[in-house]
Amino acid sequence: MGLAIYNSDSEILFKNRVLFIQEKNGYHDSDFSAVCWDDEKGLPTTVPFHTTRGASTGWATEDAPKEIWDKYKLFQHRANERWAKIKNLEATQAPKKGDKVKIVRNRKFEGKTGTFFFKGKNWYGDYVGVRLSDERTPEGKWKDVIFVNSVNVEVINHDKIEQQIEELLKTDISVK
Repeated sequence: MGLAIYNSDSEILFKNRVLFIQEKNGYHDSDFSAVCWDDEKGLPTTVPFHTTRGASTGWATEDAPKEIWDKYKLFQHRANERWAKIKNLEATQAPKKGDKVKIVRNRKFEGKTGTFFFKGKNWYGDYVGVRLSDERTPEGKWKDVIFVNSVNVEVINHDKIEQQIEELLKTDISVK
């Protein structure tokens, strides 16, 4: 049947393309939307059709046939694959022992580079140890060492990974 936006007298849109209906409850009001398959874009789209904020008689019926659901499932599969690739790339951004890192936020040590050698936890969260040189004390401990919060450290090849993620986000996952 499709959906009519905010007024039951309006043109019926997305006939045989409504996948499912959603409701978002606010403090005093509710907004209703339908996730519909857009054949032109080859993507699902969310269309608001009714609200309790004012006079509204919009309606929607879940009426998508199996072939539309198949397209939607293929789209979801492609989106999940892309998401998994991005998460794998983001995991490579986490510093590992021996990685060259740069301190990107810290009032004293911002901009310094060194070698990641330690990861620990305290009351304030995860922290890391970065050695700035390979010098050691007579006792065998690293000489120039900084400990900072782990969110303040980035692996030096970070820009290349960010570029790969941006390229993945630009890939077309539409189903036409």
